[in-house]
Amino acid sequence: MMLVMKEGATEEQIQSVIDRIEKTGASAHVSRGQFVTVIGAVGDADNRVQDAGLELAEGVDHVVP
Repeated sequence: MMLVMKEGATEEQIQSVIDRIEKTGASAHVSRGQFVTVIGAVGDADNRVQDAGLELAEGVDHVVP
């Protein structure tokens, strides 16, 4: 699963999403571009990240399963 952050998402919003991903037991892989940041959830065999409701987290633009 990948989470695309909104352009202009703050470091606090990004870190909050990373923390929530890691609390599920998955790892967060962060890719920072010029305008947006993409966070990949790696190792989510049980779909816990998908069930965490991160699409509603502050600063998230959209989620790609």
